[in-house]
Amino acid sequence: MRGNGTRMPMTKGRAGTILLRRGDQMPGIRLHQGAGKGRRNTMNLLSEDKFRYQFGNESEVPKPQGRRKTYLCYQLKHPDGSTLDQGCVKNKKKDHAEIRFIKKISSLDLDQTQSYKITCYITWSPCLSCAEALVAFNKDCPHLSLLIFASRLFCHWLRKCNMALLHLWTSNILLLVMGEPEFADCWEHFVDNQGKHFEPWEKLTQIMRSQSGGS
Repeated sequence: MRGNGTRMPMTKGRAGTILLRRGDQMPGIRLHQGAGKGRRNTMNLLSEDKFRYQFGNESEVPKPQGRRKTYLCYQLKHPDGSTLDQGCVKNKKKDHAEIRFIKKISSLDLDQTQSYKITCYITWSPCLSCAEALVAFNKDCPHLSLLIFASRLFCHWLRKCNMALLHLWTSNILLLVMGEPEFADCWEHFVDNQGKHFEPWEKLTQIMRSQSGGS
């Protein structure tokens, strides 16, 4: 898995609580029906069970349980709001999901005269090493606006992991805790949901608020 340190600055946001704010060919995902024109076919949809197990925001999961991995689902949008690319990556032996995501976006050779928005849904907030990589990527790509939603905070009581969150915040990378709207959007775009609507699990919102410091 990816814990008590300095409390992070927080303000309320439209879709959750803002935690941090200041200022190789990837394996593909089959797109759900209705994919927009021009959207790249670069991912395989997550199964319902995998989504629930990996993205569930509970600190513990029922047995039998294996180690929950880091999955990162992303959606890249054109300046006009249309989707250019979307995909899902996970940890590999040599690269964390965040590093694979950076490599993927870098490989697209985007027009740097245009402004793009990337929304990410990630199962664990980044470790310090990945936070540093995201900060460097964000600095090198001023034409990209990066918004990250995390299902769970990775060992935020540990100083090193707390530093990762602080590093993102001081580098103008927005990271929020996923609430029901974000889980529903992730379910809609990245899960083989068979046309079913997202059904929130018990205490989803309560857990989200406890992670984000809300009441």
